[in-house]
Amino acid sequence: MAGPFRKITIQTQVKVAKTFRDSHDIFRMEWPACSPDLNPIENLWAWIKHQIHLNPSRNLSGLEETLLSIWDCIEPEFWRPYWQSMPKRQKLVIQSNSFKLKY
Repeated sequence: MAGPFRKITIQTQVKVAKTFRDSHDIFRMEWPACSPDLNPIENLWAWIKHQIHLNPSRNLSGLEETLLSIWDCIEPEFWRPYWQSMPKRQKLVIQSNSFKLKY
């Protein structure tokens, strides 16, 4: 299909992402798929869940408002300890033979 709805191949997506990373000096770390011990987003979800428990909502619109408020509070510095710990986490996963890590 031609036009804006044409299918973009995986190879094209990978090439575009690599070009963007290279042009913006973004370092890419390799790690296995489905590895929550290495996925910083898991820390974010845990933090968001904790914030929701601190500010419970009575209905869906209240929950949405709470989530948006929580999201707006996330500063870039929130991520620093997680991305800085990635090399250490990778090493621990390798040493544990890919078993779940205990924190």
